[in-house]
Amino acid sequence: MQGYLQQMTKLLRNYQQRRAVRDAFDAAFYRATYPDLKGADPLNHYLKSGWKEGRDPRPDFSTRYYLAAHPDVRDAGVNPFYHYVRSGKSEGRSIRPAGYAPKRTLSRAPQPPLPIQSDKNLAGLRDFLAPLRNPETGIYEITPSRRFMHDETQYDDQYHHSGLDVRPGLALVELLSADGRSLEGPALELGCGTGFLSGGLVASGKCRPLLITDASDAFIDIVKRKLLQQGPVPDQVMLGVLNGEDLGSLPSGHFSLIVMRAVLHHFTDVEGFFADASRLLVPGGTLTFYEPCAEGFILMGALASLLPSLAQGAGRPLTKQQQQSIQRFVGGMTFYTRADVDKSAAEDKHAFRFDLLSQLAHENGFTIRYVPDSTQRNFELSFTGYLRSCMGFDDELLALVVKHLRSALDFVEGSARGTIPPSIVGHFICDKVR
Repeated sequence: MQGYLQQMTKLLRNYQQRRAVRDAFDAAFYRATYPDLKGADPLNHYLKSGWKEGRDPRPDFSTRYYLAAHPDVRDAGVNPFYHYVRSGKSEGRSIRPAGYAPKRTLSRAPQPPLPIQSDKNLAGLRDFLAPLRNPETGIYEITPSRRFMHDETQYDDQYHHSGLDVRPGLALVELLSADGRSLEGPALELGCGTGFLSGGLVASGKCRPLLITDASDAFIDIVKRKLLQQGPVPDQVMLGVLNGEDLGSLPSGHFSLIVMRAVLHHFTDVEGFFADASRLLVPGGTLTFYEPCAEGFILMGALASLLPSLAQGAGRPLTKQQQQSIQRFVGGMTFYTRADVDKSAAEDKHAFRFDLLSQLAHENGFTIRYVPDSTQRNFELSFTGYLRSCMGFDDELLALVVKHLRSALDFVEGSARGTIPPSIVGHFICDKVR
């Protein structure tokens, strides 16, 4: 009798939840976002298990965020969307982080998988891209161009890049190959910028066919010009305009490698990107990206925040301009590492915590490995290098940074002996296992 009552109570609760949320639930969105449902009823799936798996019931509601932001709901074990519809909405509870972008309305419907062919699917990829090719430029216009917030032609000067250096791309290929990855099959570079990795990826001859893309057509023009300066572009190398936050334009289960450098921190919907990348890659495929690390950014910001008072105490206060430079830097470090501010209008948005990236990777069928940047073995040099190249600090201000933070910098360096110092940037390698 007791078992019967428990079963009836459960059925009644499920019925009440279904009635409460059915009008607010977006079944079409849920079915399109989670194709693994196959024939399952979207609402039943969400109420039974979807919310426990972190799936979202509609584009603007983040299940994981709601549970994290409202621990009383999490601790009670209540379905977060049901709680929101019943009482959370009237209580004014937030349903997504500030700056969170609702799941995207894609420029084209997600494409079905293309068959993986022995010729690395070059013919299939060309068939898909053919209607998108601009006959005048030879560029594949996969999504509308979105220009960078700053002048693309000045980007190389800011970061002291010149010409097409093949070494970074070759080093990445060597890093990926060292673990036995064949890198065979279609490869996709997202956010190529001015070609920091592109030249080496092409020169390696391993990543073929290779689709080099950026959201900005100006960056693609720069890369095309650089590649042509080295000689004819290989037949299996293609250039395209593609917004990395609109990957639904590309065929599912088709690519073996997705490469990015300093791109992911520009994305508003990082969670959605991981889901898209998993959809694009074949089992055994690899997603690799090079990004800023929150731990290093927090440490740099904390150290820099001490500089004005230390200079004041030493009897030589910073100039107004120097104080403004420090404030701008500290504010940037704070902005990049916080999750409760609106970042939608910013070009640079994030510095990443490994534990959160690891969670996203595992939720989308990836293993993840972090590889520190081999050039950043000395924290002081990495710190001052960032201040110079990214923040424009002059020699005088950099000298003051080193002078007044000497003991702190020595402590950081001494604490990292026999290992590596806190990372400012590094490589993340995600292998798809399912």
